[in-house]
Amino acid sequence: MRRFLFCAFLAAVACNESTVPNFNAATGLPHTAAALQNEITGAFGAGRTDIGNFELFMDAFARNSAYFTPSEQRFVLVGTGSVAVNPGDIFVGPDVWDFYYNGIQNIDTIITGVPKLQFSTSAGLAPLPAAQQEAMFGALETVKALYYMYILETRDTLGIPIAGVGQVAAGPILCNRDAWGEIVAMLDSANDSLAKAGPATTFPVNLPAGYSQVSGSAGAYRGFTLGLRGKARIYYAYTTGRPTDTLSVGSPNTAQLDSAIADIQAAAPIYSTNLSAAEAVAANDFGVFHTFSTAPNDVPNPINTVAQATYLLWDALNDIDTLDNRFTAKYADAGAANGPTSPGAPIASFFHYVNNMSGSAPLPIIRNVELQLLLAEAEISRQQYAPAIAVLRQLRTAVGGLADTVVNADYVSARNFFLREQRVSLLSDGEGDRVVTLRNWNLVLARDTTWSSTGFGHDTSAIHQRAGVSDHHTSIIPIPLGESDARGGKIAPVCP
Repeated sequence: MRRFLFCAFLAAVACNESTVPNFNAATGLPHTAAALQNEITGAFGAGRTDIGNFELFMDAFARNSAYFTPSEQRFVLVGTGSVAVNPGDIFVGPDVWDFYYNGIQNIDTIITGVPKLQFSTSAGLAPLPAAQQEAMFGALETVKALYYMYILETRDTLGIPIAGVGQVAAGPILCNRDAWGEIVAMLDSANDSLAKAGPATTFPVNLPAGYSQVSGSAGAYRGFTLGLRGKARIYYAYTTGRPTDTLSVGSPNTAQLDSAIADIQAAAPIYSTNLSAAEAVAANDFGVFHTFSTAPNDVPNPINTVAQATYLLWDALNDIDTLDNRFTAKYADAGAANGPTSPGAPIASFFHYVNNMSGSAPLPIIRNVELQLLLAEAEISRQQYAPAIAVLRQLRTAVGGLADTVVNADYVSARNFFLREQRVSLLSDGEGDRVVTLRNWNLVLARDTTWSSTGFGHDTSAIHQRAGVSDHHTSIIPIPLGESDARGGKIAPVCP
């Protein structure tokens, strides 16, 4: 009998359950239009708070980049596998957990309160029209599913709790398969509500600025829901079909992959077959974004303060053409004299991050370039290599600005081509896709290798060697210690 525990961000030394309100008890919610606007702003904004940790750790897990700061070496040493993750580490464990579960609790409260809202009309107070209620249910359930996706993508086989968030009797920690199944079901429900609302139905509140491309109506917002569901379906498809070797595609659920492709291709206004060089910069793409501000009491871009100390790893540099538009939009050569000097520095190249240098720069939630890659990933997983390669070649030429190339239509060739295009396309943008792909294709041990007794990644020059350092192939954040303690250490996932 318990509630989830929520600790403070990064520097926490303890947490106090009594400070967390039970948002599922909606009796105190003021049932007015103004209250709904405030609640929506807070619930949609909650996802921004921990996205910086998601980006930093998932990019380190992908062996793309790391934040080299002398004040906190775990960003590098834990993130890139030199030091094993300590399940009791209060620096790593609560990341991408506390704030998202709080956001989920808030959303549950709003969903409970929407039918009770009273709006002023010429005839007096009246409930929110049924179509607008459905639009709000669909919008909220989509963001709720998004928050669960962030948590699950960082925990994978450890599983996550879904039922009973914030309630006295919390649900079990579900295994990866069942948790993704629940997320897909949430997005099914969201899609049904948006369809029931009708494509022209508008929202009774203003959605955050980063949702501007989908906030005009329930029909436009549905593109966001379908895009997320397509992504979730691909991940769900591999929860029972990951390969046992590195040369085969495994046996993912083809029905889920087929449905994922249909979802992605129906995800307008985010998805578009027209690609351009402008999309090399994430903020120029069609999509939905976390927005930030340096105004008092708002949340600034969390990558802004760490960008110049974020360096590309040698492993990634060996995969990337430094003339690629998608790379030059994000990284620049700082020069050998300006490389990092903090622990783990030898694994870093001299290219550092130069994007998101403003506290108000947005970070993508989902966008067209990512959907193109997810489409290609689903096709490769269905062993349909030609259409996947066609999508990837278009990304390479139209967005990357590189010369076209010929790729053999077999699994290993298409997969390797995909991983290179995915890496440079989504590098340091905060989507986290590469880590999940490496897990799904059983490539963590083969590709997530930074530290070794002979060298770092693919760079074997003497300056980048460090004898006796083993690689833990880290790609998962542990279940927080507070969650484990509250469950009496019983955190093995349930997979009935």
